Amino acid sequence: MDIVDISEQGHRAAEHRYWTRMYVSQWAMIFVTAFAFGAAATYAYWAWRLDVIAARQRDLTEATERAYVNIQNVSLVKPFVLGNLADALIEYKNTGITPAKDLYLTITSGFSAATPANYTNLLTKCETIKRGAVLPPGVVRHIDTIRLGAAVPPNIEAQAESVYRITPKLLDDINSGGQTWTVGAWIRYHDQFGHCHATFEPFLFNPRTGEFDAAQLGFEQIDE
Repeated sequence: MDIVDISEQGHRAAEHRYWTRMYVSQWAMIFVTAFAFGAAATYAYWAWRLDVIAARQRDLTEATERAYVNIQNVSLVKPFVLGNLADALIEYKNTGITPAKDLYLTITSGFSAATPANYTNLLTKCETIKRGAVLPPGVVRHIDTIRLGAAVPPNIEAQAESVYRITPKLLDDINSGGQTWTVGAWIRYHDQFGHCHATFEPFLFNPRTGEFDAAQLGFEQIDE
C-alpha cells in the first residue's frame, strides 16, 4: 500500500514537472515572439519616421533652393492713346537662388470681351523644350508683346497695324469696359532638381490708371 502511494505521488510529481516545463516553454516562446514582433514593429516605425523626415527635409531643401520664375510687371511701351500701338513690356525674373533651365515663354496679347476666367485649364501638363534659355537667379529680363524680344519679321509692322493700332472704336471700347485688353504669359522651365514648373499669368489693362493689374482669376500653375 505504501509502495503504491509513493509510485502515484512520483507519477503526479513528474506530470506536474512536465506541465510546468511546457507552461514555462510556451510562455517563453510567446514572450520571445512578442518581443521579436515588437522589435520589428518598432524598427519599421522608426524607419518609416526617418523616411518621412528625410522626405520632408528633401522637399524643404528643394523648395528653398529651387528656381522661381514669375512675371514681375507688365507696363505700357507707349501711352494708350489714339494712334499708338497697344504694346506692352513684360518683365520676368528668377526670384529663386538657383538657375532656371529649359526656360521659354509664350506670350498672348489681345482684345475681347473675355475675362481670364475663359482662359482656365489651358495648362494640362508641364512641358519644356530642350535647349531652352537659362535664367540665373536674381536676373530680370523683358519681352515685348509685339516684337517678342526677337528679330522683327518682315510682316510684323503690318500685323501690328491691323491688330494693335489704337483706333477710336478700340479706345472707346476699352475705356467703356466693352472690351478687355488681356496680356498673358505661359512660363515653363526646369529647376536644378529636375522638376518641371509651368504657370499661366494673366494681366488686365486698367484704362483708368494706365497700368496692368495681375488677375488672380485665370492664374494656373503646375509643378511636377
